Amino acid sequence: MYRRILNVLVFTAVAGVGSAQSNLSTSDLSNLAAGVLDQTHLARQSVANRDHDGAMDHVRRAIATVNQIQQSAPAAEKPLMVPVLTQIETTTTTTPVRHNGDLKAQSSIRDVQGNQTTTRLNITAAGDRLSAAQTAIEAGNWGAADEALADVQSSTANTQTAGGMPLRMVQQNLELAKARVAQGKYHDAEMPLKSAAQALGDYERAGAGAQATQVETARQEMLKFADHISHEDAMARIDAWMNMLRSLPQNGQ
Repeated sequence: MYRRILNVLVFTAVAGVGSAQSNLSTSDLSNLAAGVLDQTHLARQSVANRDHDGAMDHVRRAIATVNQIQQSAPAAEKPLMVPVLTQIETTTTTTPVRHNGDLKAQSSIRDVQGNQTTTRLNITAAGDRLSAAQTAIEAGNWGAADEALADVQSSTANTQTAGGMPLRMVQQNLELAKARVAQGKYHDAEMPLKSAAQALGDYERAGAGAQATQVETARQEMLKFADHISHEDAMARIDAWMNMLRSLPQNGQ
């Protein structure tokens, strides 16, 4: 039998920014892009209140942030699209389970599928419209200023992807194995560890990059340890593998 568990996660995006070469991490660029939208929102509030100084201050901050993003991604294709938000809906399949829904002793996470929606801000268009808003505010044209700022807020596009999420599968199996070890049920940790190794192999084949050797070593260690779980260092080993996961390129996972 299978049990499907639905999770919805919302977090700052870590997806790549096209072919950009950046001195900042992609998560830094995402946070900056979110800052552009925050300052735009505040600028619209100031415009609505006819607060000239406040509106100019927020617009200038937004323009400065746009410039920082563009300078940090000089090789990006035009328009420059930077992720600001990602929503991931995951479906986890656990097998086998009892008829009453309880997990059997030798159960494990067999699959994790995800539907990912990423919202990206068009930095190129946002910069143009922010400049137009600044000109309108300087001229006291509040209507034109608000229209330009509204255009900044609408300069976003959504993309959707779907597929397996092997790193999530590794993580969930390690968490399951850790919980069983904590209960002294060492034999019951065998299947989650083997399923974690299988998922780690899937991740490796999909492209682990420079950390492929580290990933393969961990995969083999998991398989070997699953057959002969040491009571003395089981928790420490699982914690070490979980720490390794956090160092791997997540690729939207």
